[in-house]
Amino acid sequence: MTGNVAVTLDTTAHLLRVTVAFGNLIGTTTAAHIHCCTNAPGESDKDVLAYAEAMTLQVQMAQTLFDAVRRHFSERELVDLTATVASDNMVSRSLEALQIQIEAP
Repeated sequence: MTGNVAVTLDTTAHLLRVTVAFGNLIGTTTAAHIHCCTNAPGESDKDVLAYAEAMTLQVQMAQTLFDAVRRHFSERELVDLTATVASDNMVSRSLEALQIQIEAP
């Protein structure tokens, strides 16, 4: 897998634009997101949340957690999940570093 990210800040419009591109993936992806917890969380929901939390708070992923998440998803789905969490973390950290406040809808 290859990829790149471009972050641009328009201080006049107060807009942070993030463009993410990945290559060498199987198939096409137009959007990705994480579904969570509409009913009581199942085992895969709990593993996904733990995975996202570990990606956000730790530098390295524990092998046992990676293995737990991998058994629920195909390779493609795992790449999509990882890219989604990483992209969200990047945007959140960029906004924090630039001291940009997001208005509630």
